[in-house]
Amino acid sequence: MVLGAGVAGVAAAEGLGRAGVEVHLVEKAAEIGGKVRQFGCKAAEKCLRCNVCLADDLFRRLSQADNVSLRVNTELLSLEQRRNGRRYTAALTPVGRAAPNIILDVDAVVLATGFEPYAPAENNSWGYGRVQNVVTGIELEKQLAEKNMITRPSDGAAPKRLAFIQCVGSRTEEIFRRPEDTDYCSTVCCAYALRMARRILHQSAGAEVTIFYLDIQNFGKAFSKFYAECRQKVSFIRSRPYEIKQTEGGAVRVKYAAGSGAEGPAVAERDFDLVVLSVGMRPAPEARELADKLRIPLDPQGFFGLKNASALPDLQREGIYVAGAGEAPKDIAGCIAQSEAVCAEVLGFLRRI
Repeated sequence: MVLGAGVAGVAAAEGLGRAGVEVHLVEKAAEIGGKVRQFGCKAAEKCLRCNVCLADDLFRRLSQADNVSLRVNTELLSLEQRRNGRRYTAALTPVGRAAPNIILDVDAVVLATGFEPYAPAENNSWGYGRVQNVVTGIELEKQLAEKNMITRPSDGAAPKRLAFIQCVGSRTEEIFRRPEDTDYCSTVCCAYALRMARRILHQSAGAEVTIFYLDIQNFGKAFSKFYAECRQKVSFIRSRPYEIKQTEGGAVRVKYAAGSGAEGPAVAERDFDLVVLSVGMRPAPEARELADKLRIPLDPQGFFGLKNASALPDLQREGIYVAGAGEAPKDIAGCIAQSEAVCAEVLGFLRRI
């Protein structure tokens, strides 16, 4: 049984089905794809390897996969051990409907329940929900997916002055949260901001793009060349903005620390047509409840599994595995790669029992 039909869950189900394993793919939503269904291609003058097309191909293959039974609008009610000759008996229930439970006898379980984007409204300094034309990276992804271009929400015009603000909800201590809940790098934000910046410059001649950052995360073997190309066209400011407000003319004004002098930190401000908050990844809202149902551990940040030196996390329960962003923040390629590793582990486990 695979719980979750986002990119990691579909990759695991399709891979196991191809290997001859009978798979039950369980998804709470009405369709497969998870968050990736909201992502758009970021190709500019050339492919930028965002891997959205790779995920789309994977979803298409699932419809032709042998040995995979898909159950949408369905969630796990309970998982009990050792009945009817199988290792686990799972009780499933339709989401939001009173109906008899579905009972499945399974040998192994793969968790692929994904992530939740950080909600920037938690912190008023970002201006999200209060200032026009302050959006999240996820909302920009939706624009690309739906209309293959980027516009300002206020008037539908193509923005000429854009800013990306990195590490929104990552690598920071938020009010009312323990430091360890938010001090991790979400790993994907730099990649999608730089790719979107290139996409915007390709879309709008004369556009100006600025990226406010702490550090830039290396995201692949061709990263150095790609980053060098971006630096020729994009303005990079190493600073975390601390105030975002709207001007009388409707622009978005960003205030930030710009070095320091004898009298303390200098303050600078710049106006933009559109400001994009590069929001990080948080554990899925149901992660704690699901971990309790399955009697498996969460790490200090709330992701599944205890992390160790091996390639796969330790769930401390035989026959239960995790893949994708529910284990730790990762991109599409990382989710697929981990799912392939989990397939190998599951096949080895099934041969032993």
